[in-house]
Amino acid sequence: MDDKSPIFLRDGYIVVNFNIESIQEGKLGDPHLQYIDAPMMNKWKENQWQMEGFQSTVRDSYGHEFKLKQGDVVFYHADKSSRDDFSSQVPH
Repeated sequence: MDDKSPIFLRDGYIVVNFNIESIQEGKLGDPHLQYIDAPMMNKWKENQWQMEGFQSTVRDSYGHEFKLKQGDVVFYHADKSSRDDFSSQVPH
């Protein structure tokens, strides 16, 4: 398998979604703080994503509109590479 293999996504974006929570005393099933289901947020009928101004749609610089879920924070363009952004240069 190499970078030309058909298994790899060639179009669109890979969206990374985070469920942010903190854990105390190893209690994985009982998060201490969390963005979506925080018990203290229930009295305000919203969660931390909403408090911070979460938008359910966003438009990129090319005019493409994306429908987002709470926690979608990173987009990777499938046909780009970090190597496209950087190049080494030596001034002479």
